[in-house]
Amino acid sequence: MSHQKVYSRSGVLAWSGCNTPGGGLVVAEAAQQIDLFRDSVSSFFDFVSVDDIINSDIQASLKPTCTAKSEFKFNDLAWAPFITSEHPNGLIIGCGESGHTSVFSGSSLKAGQLQCLGVRSFHQGHVTSVSVNPIDSKWVCTGGALGSVLLWDLNNPLNAITPGKPNFEHQIRCVGWNQCSEHILGSLTNERCSIWDLRSPGAPVLDIADIGGCIEWSAMKWSPICGTELCVTSQNDQLPLFYKWDLRYASSAVLSYQLHTKGILSMDWCPKDPEIVVTVGKDGQIIFQNPSTQKQIGLMTANGWTRKLSWCNSNPNIFAISYYDQPPLFFTKFLIAIMLYFAFVYMADGAHFKLKAIPAWLRPGPCGASFSFGNKFCCFSKQNIPGSTNVESSVSICKIEGSKHLHQWAFSLLDALLTNQLEDYCTKQTEYSSESDAVLKLIWTFLSARALNSSRFAYLSALETFLPSKQPEGKVSYADIVEQIKSWSLKHSDEKASEKGDESKDACAVFGTTQLPVFPKLINLEDAAEGDFELLKLLCTKSYMEGSAKALSEKNYLCALLLAFTADDQNIAKFISQTIAFDTSVSCTTRIMALMCAGLWEELISLWDVKDWASLFRLIVSQAPNEDIPVLCQKLSSIMVSKGFGLYAAVPAIVAGDVEGLLCATVSLLPEKQVALASILQQSIGGGSLRVASSGPRYLQVLKNCIEKLVKEGFVDDAWRFIEPLSASSNDEGFDELKYCLYKALGEPSNALPVNDPYSEMKNEFSLLNCLYGQAVSSSAAPHVQPLTVAYPSYGYSSQFNQMNPSLPAAPTTSVVSNYYQPPPTLPVCPQANEIYAFGGCSQPLQAVSPGSLPKPTKQYQSEPSGAGWNDPPQIAQKKTTYSAPVADIKWIPAPVDSIATFKPNTKVQPALTEQTRQLTVDDSKMIENFNLVIANIRQIDNSSITSHRTTDIEQKIQNELVPRLLKCSFTQETMRMLHEFARCLVVLEFQSCQSIILKLVGGGDFVELSPVMPGLKVLLQLAQRTFIRK
Repeated sequence: MSHQKVYSRSGVLAWSGCNTPGGGLVVAEAAQQIDLFRDSVSSFFDFVSVDDIINSDIQASLKPTCTAKSEFKFNDLAWAPFITSEHPNGLIIGCGESGHTSVFSGSSLKAGQLQCLGVRSFHQGHVTSVSVNPIDSKWVCTGGALGSVLLWDLNNPLNAITPGKPNFEHQIRCVGWNQCSEHILGSLTNERCSIWDLRSPGAPVLDIADIGGCIEWSAMKWSPICGTELCVTSQNDQLPLFYKWDLRYASSAVLSYQLHTKGILSMDWCPKDPEIVVTVGKDGQIIFQNPSTQKQIGLMTANGWTRKLSWCNSNPNIFAISYYDQPPLFFTKFLIAIMLYFAFVYMADGAHFKLKAIPAWLRPGPCGASFSFGNKFCCFSKQNIPGSTNVESSVSICKIEGSKHLHQWAFSLLDALLTNQLEDYCTKQTEYSSESDAVLKLIWTFLSARALNSSRFAYLSALETFLPSKQPEGKVSYADIVEQIKSWSLKHSDEKASEKGDESKDACAVFGTTQLPVFPKLINLEDAAEGDFELLKLLCTKSYMEGSAKALSEKNYLCALLLAFTADDQNIAKFISQTIAFDTSVSCTTRIMALMCAGLWEELISLWDVKDWASLFRLIVSQAPNEDIPVLCQKLSSIMVSKGFGLYAAVPAIVAGDVEGLLCATVSLLPEKQVALASILQQSIGGGSLRVASSGPRYLQVLKNCIEKLVKEGFVDDAWRFIEPLSASSNDEGFDELKYCLYKALGEPSNALPVNDPYSEMKNEFSLLNCLYGQAVSSSAAPHVQPLTVAYPSYGYSSQFNQMNPSLPAAPTTSVVSNYYQPPPTLPVCPQANEIYAFGGCSQPLQAVSPGSLPKPTKQYQSEPSGAGWNDPPQIAQKKTTYSAPVADIKWIPAPVDSIATFKPNTKVQPALTEQTRQLTVDDSKMIENFNLVIANIRQIDNSSITSHRTTDIEQKIQNELVPRLLKCSFTQETMRMLHEFARCLVVLEFQSCQSIILKLVGGGDFVELSPVMPGLKVLLQLAQRTFIRK
């Protein structure tokens, strides 16, 4: 039901804006990543239209609609719908390495020639994220290293301005504009989320952070309808939490829950439905969820490390996933499949159902009508109940049947197939065919003979009826000679009888009315020609092969063939026959007889002029061996189709039993006639059953089109009778889906074999969803009722440590207060948390807390309405008297702004570190020395400029990425062991072992930490293999 499309190459992507004409997306090569499968120095920049994504073949890789070359690689892209007369398709903004931000014309990309409008490097370090203002598309914000956020005006894209100086100088992970206010934007780092108000420049007006230090932010998204709500996610494997914040009460999150088992990598909020958010985690799950009810409404798996999730802005049924290590994936009709199909809960009568989640763009109004599967017509409306103020919903379903001619065709064909009366059906079709359509009559006649499993002479007789052969002008009587040949063959069939017979009588033969003499003329070599005498002398002194060669050189083909058959050597006979066939000076009949004599039938078909196909067909059917006739007829049919002989090619295809060839020949006929011809031939091949013979892809496709037409007209029963005996190939996903839908639409017929569910795997995943938070309730709970919540440990200490320290306070729970949110209290600080993390302690699995085990609140809250205005903010619970560390740092007074527009990093003097600087261990130092040694050896052997550039890049990655992580002890012991082993194997040139270690490192748990280092190690291994193997 969902169609998955795979792109042809990996990279970063961005969808076009809703108002951009000719919507689609752009895919460009990713920065900070080395692709070992690409040899080109330039980067690609592709455009893929939405129409190509929807209409492309599922089996083949999705190709770009148009492509261009670029000199840049990118960390992120954005397509701004900033449409002008010069740029009618908007502008594309890309951010990449070395602080560069570039602007391109969307129209030039669609034309295949990428036009760069400007490149600037105002950022320091890498630019990691870019976002376009959804309200005023001329404004673009970018984020990069040292917490820098810059604003760009697309009217003047060469200059950037800064909204202010950040409070914390951490690298920006993502930036995003508020969807409801054009002057609000947010930026996210690993530790905090900063909110910027362009009306109060100078610094962020709000910083959201986690005091405990256990949360590592990974993604941020604003609500598409509420300007004060945003969601952030954590990539920490111990606490992969989803947070929802309301900035009116930024002291704590209004909602937090966990659905992933490992850290969350990316997130996207559906622009067409505020109740659908999608997240992807390190656990390989992509979860569709409702951010208000904490409910999971869809699930799929991600086979790799996801870079970005993104909905199509113009068509929400299209969903894209970008990976680090593989090409992007596109899903069409996916949301309808996963949110609607699996949500049906049928009642007893089978006519009413309810859905757990319906996307907003699919929700109907108060009344309407719609057609469904099998030409079912559904009307729904809402009506007032008499004598009451309540409203009830009314649904009526009826069935509308269409063309009677189509039903009659299906009924007669199905009756012939089920009763195996194929010959009668073909005879009737021959009679129904018009006199002008002689070719179709010929086809039905041959199909009738094929259904009866007739002999070859029946085929010749049928062909003679419609296409009579040419008769010679003068008749020659050779019946007496035929009778003489028959009698001679009968007489010599028994060797013993021939030995006892009177041999003297064979010397005399009677031809017609002429009596030959008893003794023919004696053989005398003096009467022979000069060439014949030399040939006879050669046979007496040499082998028969030299004699055959002598005869061939003189073009005495008859003598050469007689010599070959005398020696009983088929190989020489075939060689002589080929020589005769390719000699244009020889008569046509002699060439044909020579190829037939040697059994070279395929060569005969290749040399024959297909315009006279009827003569060749007669020759094959009458003279070819029985076991070779199907293959020869199949080849003749394919040649006739390629030469444009159309329906006539169906005649040899029927004799060959080639259903696919029959459909190729009858492509000009209506699909109903094609199905009738192919089904009868299919059943005649299977000996009276459609289940025996295998079905080809063309037959399944034509049959599928007819079945869909029957279903559309309302004849579901006839459609099921066609499809039930057949089994689709493993690659035909649509045929399996259609068969399963018919099986379900008929209520799973008891007399039919069970049909495999093509959605079983996705259904199993959906049914195994573990809901940790109970059933969703639309109304607010009473103040004295405690909801079923999850007790989250405030820190990652183990259960043993908790038992040894009973004095630690328990994590408080949160009660639900009607009419407004009550933020949960700040969790207590555990001073031993860092110490326990150092010893590798882990937290207990999350467990649901029953309502009875929670303490009752000591304070009662009124649930009566306050009578305030409709737009007033909700009431705030009373503040606590005890002090707790603030979660939010609000800056209401803007900080001073420098006069220079460009961003400058904060140059505060950092306090000196109190602890000593760490040093590399002996093993780590040895590993770095081994890497440097391999690099030096590569440079000594290959001193080209490309190799020098690559080795310099590898050295920089080792010094700037690997060494700092070694000093921080960022890797596990298993990862360190594999890195040391990789360096050792690389020095001794054990490349196979190095390759296996690389695969283990990529699949390990430290992939995120290793991701900046792995491209350099892979390139180093590749250079070593090329250099030392070449040496």
